[in-house]
Amino acid sequence: MRLLCASDLHLGRQPAGLPDHLGLDPARTATSTVWDNLVELALNEHVDAVLLAGNMIDRENRFFEPLGPLERGLTTFGRHDIPVYAIAGDHDFDALRRIADTEPTGAFHVIGRDGRWEQVTIEAGDGSAVTVLGWSAPGPTHPGSPFAGFTPPQHPEGPVIALLHASIAEERPVPGDYAPITRHDLGGWPVDLWIAGHGHTPHFDTDDVVPLLEPGSGSPLDPGERGPRGAWIVDIAETESARTVNARLVPLSPVRFTAIDLDLTGVTDLGDVETRLVGAVHDALRKETNDDPGGHLICVGCQLGIHGQTPLHAQIPELVHDLARTIDVQEGTVIAAIGSVAIDTRPPIDLEPLVRRPDPVGELARLLTELEASHESGFDRLSAAHLGLLQRTTTRLQAAHRSRVFASVAGDPEPDAAMARTHLRREGWSLLDALIQQRGME
Repeated sequence: MRLLCASDLHLGRQPAGLPDHLGLDPARTATSTVWDNLVELALNEHVDAVLLAGNMIDRENRFFEPLGPLERGLTTFGRHDIPVYAIAGDHDFDALRRIADTEPTGAFHVIGRDGRWEQVTIEAGDGSAVTVLGWSAPGPTHPGSPFAGFTPPQHPEGPVIALLHASIAEERPVPGDYAPITRHDLGGWPVDLWIAGHGHTPHFDTDDVVPLLEPGSGSPLDPGERGPRGAWIVDIAETESARTVNARLVPLSPVRFTAIDLDLTGVTDLGDVETRLVGAVHDALRKETNDDPGGHLICVGCQLGIHGQTPLHAQIPELVHDLARTIDVQEGTVIAAIGSVAIDTRPPIDLEPLVRRPDPVGELARLLTELEASHESGFDRLSAAHLGLLQRTTTRLQAAHRSRVFASVAGDPEPDAAMARTHLRREGWSLLDALIQQRGME
């Protein structure tokens, strides 16, 4: 039997973090585009059924944008006799059931409503069958385990697939997560494949006792969701002696994020910096387009990280930020540009002979020596004075992040001590470099 599996498409959302200067048409990058591609994939792959593991609709926009594309796709599935079985997630626990109750073709089914496990059988045209157990999210929060009330399948036909929307940890449930469970919780049941929505990282794990498929987000919602995104084609084969499960991710998203790591150690010419940067963006774009067999990709957002020792340390931020605001490269119909920049360069200054100086240069050298050591071994390497500075910096950064002025654009994580350390290191090196330029190394 062949199935198409997906989750966490969040219809109604736009990917955040795309470079503004590209001026992309939102209609081309919307998550609804992935849904349209998913419907086409199901037809081309001749799947027997579609399984959706929750959060297909985003809660913030669940009454408007998603409905048209979703209903068009369901109509297509109904016309081709492809049944769709879905569980609800914490975003669409209410919207999905309303659609299922009014959908006219009868091809769309929401199972496991209100957090109660439900069993259904899917039959293929060749006479094969699978049994599906489903657990839908009962609301926007759920601190308990979805295994409360779980019972083994009753008189299953064929292989058994269990579909749930939950947070899966490797060793112990994380308090505060949605329906938290561990990978170990999935063992010991007569289930041939678990499919879990909620996590946004695509993953197929066959190393444990039972295969686990986490389809991940169908389209990246922010730059932290890197790599190909789409839907999975799952083939389940049954013989007299064994059942096998194979799954492959098919990229469907028009948007992709990737990371670029650029080492500028020893670079002494600004023109060389630009050449290396543009070359790195070209290489990243070429790599991503080579992993786009369906030709759905239109944009690659690059998160640029720059590091290394270079005498151009003080000049790099202005150059790189100017390039990031204007540069884009193209391969065929796919464009790539820089979405964010993190600069962690340092001037080629030896701190050791400076730490004994009784002046601002020496104070900065001592601070930087401790910050560099703490980067490897933790904050216990900091003196009381420098630890206090780190704590004050963390507090100030958090206050700025929480400010009402930045509330509408504060999609980045709240600053912590590690981020404050990075900030202090960057500013400390820049100030030390400027002081030495002014005073020399006497």
